[in-house]
Amino acid sequence: MSVEGVGFFELGIEVLTLTDKISFLNFSALPICINNLRNYLSVLTSHAALGKYLLPSIDLNDLIDQKNSRINLVKKKQASKKKK
Repeated sequence: MSVEGVGFFELGIEVLTLTDKISFLNFSALPICINNLRNYLSVLTSHAALGKYLLPSIDLNDLIDQKNSRINLVKKKQASKKKK
């Protein structure tokens, strides 16, 4: 079984800075999306032969750190290619 999720969020408050918007996406929108996927899997598998599947908890701080590390690594590789 494979499940994919996409969340669309509209921040109608124009006074938010880019930093505030990124913070909102990382620390509010991401948990909302993961929670919805967790609930979807639970409902989808509730009547399955093997029983209900509960998605384990995810360390969001670690997930964000890993993502930022990968982004920085890609940026460094791109910068080194431009120098050559």
